[in-house]
Amino acid sequence: MASNISLARSVLQLLAGQGVREIVLCAGARNSPLVCLLEQANNIKIHFFFEERSAGFFALGRILSQRAPVAVVTTSGTAAAELLPATIEAHYSGLPLIAVTADRPRIYRGTGAPQAIEQVDLLRTFTETVLDIDLTSETPTLAGWSQQRPVHLNVCFDEPLLDEPLMPWDWQYLNSPSYHSHEMNLIQQQAMRDFLSRVKKPLVILSSLSVQEKQQVYEFLLRWRLPVYAEATSGLREQPSIQSFSLHSGEEGVSRLLSQGTFDGIIRIGGVPTLRGWRDLEKKFLLIPVLNISGLGFSGLAREKQSAIALSEGLSFLHEYARFPSANEGWKNWDLEKSTQLQNLLQAYPLAEPSLIRDLSQLISINSTLYIGNSLPIREWDLAASREYSHKVFANRGANGIDGQISTFLGLAVPDQQNWGLFGDLTTLYDLSGPWALRQLVNTRVQMVVINNRGGQIFSRLFKSAQVRNEHDLDFSHWAKMWRLEYLTWDSIPDNYTGNESTVIELRPDPLSTAHFWREYDLLWKIP
Repeated sequence: MASNISLARSVLQLLAGQGVREIVLCAGARNSPLVCLLEQANNIKIHFFFEERSAGFFALGRILSQRAPVAVVTTSGTAAAELLPATIEAHYSGLPLIAVTADRPRIYRGTGAPQAIEQVDLLRTFTETVLDIDLTSETPTLAGWSQQRPVHLNVCFDEPLLDEPLMPWDWQYLNSPSYHSHEMNLIQQQAMRDFLSRVKKPLVILSSLSVQEKQQVYEFLLRWRLPVYAEATSGLREQPSIQSFSLHSGEEGVSRLLSQGTFDGIIRIGGVPTLRGWRDLEKKFLLIPVLNISGLGFSGLAREKQSAIALSEGLSFLHEYARFPSANEGWKNWDLEKSTQLQNLLQAYPLAEPSLIRDLSQLISINSTLYIGNSLPIREWDLAASREYSHKVFANRGANGIDGQISTFLGLAVPDQQNWGLFGDLTTLYDLSGPWALRQLVNTRVQMVVINNRGGQIFSRLFKSAQVRNEHDLDFSHWAKMWRLEYLTWDSIPDNYTGNESTVIELRPDPLSTAHFWREYDLLWKIP
């Protein structure tokens, strides 16, 4: 490369060739060749951020929304390190994030010179490819990139940074290759045959599915009508056609039915499940066979060394070779009894946290974009949300972390449509700078519901110390004011709500009612 500007141009052309249409940009001096070229570019959408961690998660939201690669561009030093959390999430969620970090020349590495850290390997564990690029490099390429994992481009610029005149230019992107799956190898085929030879009464567990995958899975469910536990992120939890063979008693119901021997195997389809019973497959249900069918490739279990089978190929194999007898429907009456008892509890304690989640699910308009944060909200939604109202549900369930949740939600938000985000209080505190993105979202209204239960209540059964649970007496009114957002407090869910402005809604469950609810919920499962 003859200059920093020509080097920067080759990197941006590489992004365009991968189908990048949007860039999340965190400007600094070291990445100024990229920044200034982007300022001169036409036909490219740029989102401007001052803080790299939120920028990375916002990019994940844009990927989920667009189903196309998105690049996040940072300067050097710790700015590059701030992309690690989002890169980890992208790795485990199978998202094509492109991290572009500026760097000082290679000669500075290991010297402790200002903003010269060893950043080439910062993201390597969680990326498919790392390119370390400088003026001596050949034209960079991402040939062979699957677009199912993140990549890292580390670009070294020397001073003077802006060493060539800048002219307007057109961003000419190519259409992103569609997500593809791989043919099963012989080991995977044999694993499926072994599973089918052993299992006659499987339970299907559905977790995160892409829009493309959802239709294939729906057709599979209708054909076989196997018992199914569908999480909200599958997009099929509320589908009317599968309710007659869906479990409604929640994740505890799944565990009890497995303990009773009702099912002799698990077919997991989609992302790694949220429910506790999935983790119990490691020890408590170690002998129950598991078949993993997922576009992500991860088995999600330490006991399963073989990677998950690609979704299209796995379902096709089941259609051709599976011979499940007529489903044993004895579980249905038991599940109905337990789910009825659950509904009675929700009615008995209307101000308890799960009951408020149920009521909120009925308030949110059908087909709204809904983002659910970790860790307690997504579990309570799967347990209590109404099945009469369908929403487009998203979550960051790759690494299950609470960082960057608001930023991902805002990256997902759709103009001229209802957008709802549901977060815990500590999760919100973890991403206070996230609403920076709102000023750049044209005609986009969001409702951010913060469940303020005064700390990390998901740990209330594990830790007795209030300090360990990070209990607090904070509210979010001044945070809303800082970002010029409307602010509401709800102790119960109203019958109607228009949501004409972007709003922070602080939802305050009654702690005593919540405690009573969970105590009686536990009693439902005690064996007489």
